Amino acid sequence: MAEEGVLEGGSIAKNRPRRNINLMQFTDAEYADESDVPVEEEVFQRLKTPPPKKATRKTNKNELDIEREKLVIEREKLEIEKEKLEIERERIRLQGFNCLNTDKYQSLLFKVKLQPFDPKLDDILTFLSEFDAVSGQANWSNDIRILQLRTLLTGEARQVSSQASTSYDDLKRAPIDRYGKRPHEYFVDLVNVRKADNETYRALMARIIQNLNRCSKDKDPIKSLQEEFFLKALSPVQAQWVRRNKGSASVVEAAAEDYIVPTKDDNVQNDENRTDSNRCFKCKAIGHYARDCEKKDKTTGNLASY
Repeated sequence: MAEEGVLEGGSIAKNRPRRNINLMQFTDAEYADESDVPVEEEVFQRLKTPPPKKATRKTNKNELDIEREKLVIEREKLEIEKEKLEIERERIRLQGFNCLNTDKYQSLLFKVKLQPFDPKLDDILTFLSEFDAVSGQANWSNDIRILQLRTLLTGEARQVSSQASTSYDDLKRAPIDRYGKRPHEYFVDLVNVRKADNETYRALMARIIQNLNRCSKDKDPIKSLQEEFFLKALSPVQAQWVRRNKGSASVVEAAAEDYIVPTKDDNVQNDENRTDSNRCFKCKAIGHYARDCEKKDKTTGNLASY
């Protein structure tokens, strides 16, 4: 019976009908398309790429703005050059008609604005030198120079200039006498000269020459330097005394006279010393200094040797 069952079972497996299974078949081309680019990677690449048209519009707009600004700047430059040409054309025309002092020409001059004179910051000689340069370039008459210079002198400087006469030279001389340095002060500046941080080498040399000319004005430069170095070797008090009492004599003659250092203890004795010191060291007479001595050396005609 068991054998029959097995046989029956085997006969059933053998006799069971087979099902028809149809498999889809792809061509080689379709298989290559599907295998080269995965579906997920293709979708990611499409989302990653930005739209090109919007970026191009923004870039073009920025470029147009930059070009528009450049055109505005160029237009302004052309307007400035046009104004310069008009001023130069008008200047030449007025020169041809000998009208350099007319009000119209004065309004077209170099619009150089000089700052008012400040005694605490400005050197009066440098200030007046710059003023003369501008007024000379503008061909101002003396009347216009006086008017312009008075407007640039303020405060005490204006009061000093108001006491001067109506001539331009006297107007300049008044603030020079009040605020100008003495020759020995320019010599001190020359000895202690140092190059400034923002000063060029040409400007440094110009400043040295300027101080040298001012400390030796109306004098022989070599002789002036000799006297200044001589006074520099003396004590400050004696050097000041020599400068004050020098007169027409040389610094050596003035220093050779009897010099009494002032003391604070005995004013009466100081007065006596001053009287005794008023003695000529050449003729030994009292009442005058050696610079005023009228006794000359008979052989040479010069003052007695010292």
